[in-house]
Amino acid sequence: MSVIRLDKHTPPDISRLGGKGANLAKLLSLGCRIPDCIAISHDHPTAQILTDVLPIWDELHFQLAAVRSSATAEDSIDQSFAGMFSTYLYVSKDKLLEKITLCRQSLSLPRVADYITRMSISKENVHVNVLVQKMIEADASGVCFTKNPLTNDSNEIVIEAIHGQGELLVSGQVTPDYYRIAKHKNVLLEKNISTQEIILDKKSRTIRPREMELQHVPKISEPMLYLLREQAESIENMYQKPVDIEWAVENGVLYILQARPITT
Repeated sequence: MSVIRLDKHTPPDISRLGGKGANLAKLLSLGCRIPDCIAISHDHPTAQILTDVLPIWDELHFQLAAVRSSATAEDSIDQSFAGMFSTYLYVSKDKLLEKITLCRQSLSLPRVADYITRMSISKENVHVNVLVQKMIEADASGVCFTKNPLTNDSNEIVIEAIHGQGELLVSGQVTPDYYRIAKHKNVLLEKNISTQEIILDKKSRTIRPREMELQHVPKISEPMLYLLREQAESIENMYQKPVDIEWAVENGVLYILQARPITT
């Protein structure tokens, strides 16, 4: 049992961190920037969680957190469990234990049980660890694929980007910018700028109309696109497989939120 703060020296131990947490530990060892993260192992006593988590919360100056499930079979080379386990955003200190408990209970969700059955996974081998990450107030966010998901061309990187938090992209409420970039060089092969009429407001946490003059501008600068390309290629080299990356930019800083090998 353990509660640890992830850093570049943290071993990517799936049993303690889960699949998502182990991937984050690998990203840190590679030199990528991730949101500050606290990992809680599945066997850590519930009554002890706040005692052990809150000193790290305070040390890292968390105001709000993203609380994410990180199961031992999640985000692996063979199984992704993408979007099946629970995630809670904008979690305050007084709601922390409640959301951690709900994440731990993700294993009982019908969609998870169905996936475990379909993939012939032994439920006894699946444990749910939990990650508590500092909430990033994204100016832009999106996804990145190190092979073209439409053509399977492994010589191209595809990046999708929106203004603000990524929930609007995940939920399909906005159409992202589309960028297609050559691998190993800063050559933009295709750019399609979308119109984004709504955004998730940072203060109210509600969806509001986007300012008219900002609806048609690119969501990410070319220098940031090329920085993301470089990091994506390094991550792909580490896994020796094409990867699917979630990213965000806050105040000009690129964060890798998670990365996983692309599964079919």
